Amino acid sequence: MRNLLQELLNDENVSATGKNTDTNGLLSKYCFLYTNAHSYPEGLENDIIGGILGYFSRKSVDEMVESAAMLDAIISLSGSSHSVSQAVDSLLSYERPEGANIGSLVLLNRNNLLYSYKQSARITWALNEVMRYRTDVVYAFDFADMIRHVFDRCDIAVLNHLQYKKNGGEDLPGFLVGGFGPKPIELAAYLARKRYLHLMKLGGYSGFSDVLHVAGYQYTTRYSHGVGSGGMSMGCDAINVFELNVSELLSPFS
Repeated sequence: MRNLLQELLNDENVSATGKNTDTNGLLSKYCFLYTNAHSYPEGLENDIIGGILGYFSRKSVDEMVESAAMLDAIISLSGSSHSVSQAVDSLLSYERPEGANIGSLVLLNRNNLLYSYKQSARITWALNEVMRYRTDVVYAFDFADMIRHVFDRCDIAVLNHLQYKKNGGEDLPGFLVGGFGPKPIELAAYLARKRYLHLMKLGGYSGFSDVLHVAGYQYTTRYSHGVGSGGMSMGCDAINVFELNVSELLSPFS
């Protein structure tokens, strides 16, 4: 998915209007289908290993935090306990720029609250940490709500960072996104990074952005069991459809 997105949204292929220059705009919209898993193996947590890196830069979190003149970050806490705890610890353990704006998102699926509560119990340490450091914690009740919050934080970061540069800031501000959890959240993280970099460029300035991810996996179990269709499954519908309008993704603030 990552490589496909990079190619589809490559700056050389997509113009500032969101049109694909090679196809006269025929690829200005994309639809993504997501199927909820019925359940995950108990041993899945043991398959996720390694520290947290920037997917594009391959830099550690402390390197990116240290190099940021201003820092905005939004982290989904809906992934595995390993990835979520590693990301939170990495972000909060290092000295951050003054005024760093860090937020966390927790998915409480209204159609399967029991599973969501169990998932929240696995990330108790991370939740305690983000609250102890007085970072923003937002609870979302479906994928659409979660994704909206990711893009809201992206736009806030752009506004803050453009103002910083207009006030004479010389060093690069940074925006980090941790899209841990179900694939639609990960997809939103990559798209939010694309939007941030594009809008900073439209504003005449530069910033850096990266998507946080776990360095390695060792699949000793099946990734998931069956397709969810409601009830006690992971989500409410067997298939979720997400439409991406590239021109809206890359459009400046109204």
